Amino acid sequence: MRDVYLILRQMTELEGELNDCSFKNDENSSLQSDIQWRAGHLSTIANYWNLVSSDMPWQLTEGLSMGLKGPMEGLQPIARYIDEQTLSSHPFYRNCHMVRNPFRCFHRSDGFLLTLSPMAGVNFLDTKLYRHLSEPIETIFDNENASAPGYVFSAFADSGTDTWHKRTVEWFLTYLITEVGVTPHPMRQGYNAPGIETAYQAVIQDLKRRRHAPWRKDETVKLVRDYLSCVDELTTVKSTLQKKVDLFKGMQQDVRRFDSEDNRARKPVDNPNGESAHERVKWALTMVKDQHDCFERLLLDTKQSMEALFQLRSIEQNELAIVSDSQNKAILLFTGVTIVFLPLSFFTSYYGMNLSSITDQPKTEGYFWKVCGTFAFFMVLFVTLGAFRHRLKHIWKGGRPVQPQYNMV
Repeated sequence: MRDVYLILRQMTELEGELNDCSFKNDENSSLQSDIQWRAGHLSTIANYWNLVSSDMPWQLTEGLSMGLKGPMEGLQPIARYIDEQTLSSHPFYRNCHMVRNPFRCFHRSDGFLLTLSPMAGVNFLDTKLYRHLSEPIETIFDNENASAPGYVFSAFADSGTDTWHKRTVEWFLTYLITEVGVTPHPMRQGYNAPGIETAYQAVIQDLKRRRHAPWRKDETVKLVRDYLSCVDELTTVKSTLQKKVDLFKGMQQDVRRFDSEDNRARKPVDNPNGESAHERVKWALTMVKDQHDCFERLLLDTKQSMEALFQLRSIEQNELAIVSDSQNKAILLFTGVTIVFLPLSFFTSYYGMNLSSITDQPKTEGYFWKVCGTFAFFMVLFVTLGAFRHRLKHIWKGGRPVQPQYNMV
């Protein structure tokens, strides 16, 4: 979907007509002014493509540099910039990809501005997750067992406003935000599917087991990359949950203010047995806070495990260095023996050649020794001068020979 969006956005001949139809047949007179106000607040233009891009799902790694508000460099093609998530290594989430969907709610002095994107994905977790993933987006959106907006729509379509604690826009907004804000979770299906925090616990345990596997080439690099990916994912999820915690804490203050204003105005409660906005926000805050604390512990555990991996590999490197040092000593001994006997073998072979039996040659034996001996002398001389050129150069300038310096790497 994002690739199609990027291709169509480059076609300038479509821009004028699409901008004209952005607010066509809009029956809400204040919607366009609200969107124009928000666009001015963000220093952007409220055209068709910017409105569409705000409803696109973001990958977990996008938007970190802007405080999780969105990708700073704009949307990138998914086919070329797909995230490799460690969550997909869990058997239950093998065909899943976790993304962030925008759910925007802005509070202004003159009221609320709410824009809810169609949550194009599975929000509730159950044993039918694979079937939900294969369904069309429209089907998922209408499925109350897979989509949070679908569940809200089904709940209010059946009972209307009879079960509302208060028949106010503020209470409906509180219900909608809290219901969507605590997703994804397996609550609706009776905890018959592993939650995301449970899946990450299994992933981290698998990473810990891989630390103690026998050493293989490039395996440590791959393991460290998996650790770093897991740390990035946990950090992003934790930051997102922290923003939800801050949101619900602010909503608690708003709900208290609304209740105090209603009490001063002596407005009656429509359904005393219904769940109040304060109870609803308290429930959502408890849920999100527990998730945040869980991911905070998982992130700390992952970082400590990665530090233990580095220490373990450092110990292995020290052991390899000791083995390498013993091998270097053996090679040094072998080199010393070679230095002693190799010249002797060369000269005995060289001067032990019998040339008197070579026949049909116009040159004498003396001519052979003059040519080969001279060549051998100059070859040894040049090799010696090349090996000791730095010391000889220093002696030639009148200084003392210096010892070679070595740097620790």
